[in-house]
Amino acid sequence: MNYKFDITLAPVFYNETYPQCRVGCNNDQQDIILKKEQTFSFTTKCNEYSELFVELYGKNDSDSINGCELAIKILNVRVMGIDNEQFIWAGTYTPEYPKLWASQQQQQGNTLKKVIKNTNYLGWNGRWNLHITGMPFTWIHHILNHGWIYPSDHL
Repeated sequence: MNYKFDITLAPVFYNETYPQCRVGCNNDQQDIILKKEQTFSFTTKCNEYSELFVELYGKNDSDSINGCELAIKILNVRVMGIDNEQFIWAGTYTPEYPKLWASQQQQQGNTLKKVIKNTNYLGWNGRWNLHITGMPFTWIHHILNHGWIYPSDHL
């Protein structure tokens, strides 16, 4: 059986400078320059584990000063035709902080998180991951907190 995952992304850009990203599910991935809102669809075989991901890369320090901003917004995640904002919040974002900014933050006593939860905004180079463990409908049931469900090995 195959499972379908969709993710809709929107760019935050300035002038004609657009974010570069890698979008994928498991081993199926594509690199693009995100110039407009776009939905990416992936079909994968039934596994005990699937990973949907978005990686922002190529952003320079100069892409975030003087009114410029380069980022990616995750607008929607759909699993097996079902979408819910909680699917986005279930992902984690591992940013690559700019070295100068990170050192300034640490000098001010601010601790930077290695992994950021509950975000739909990739403002630094880095990777957002959504791990789907078990069968997708069981995972959906768990994420949406629909209560107790039979374990898949009891069916």
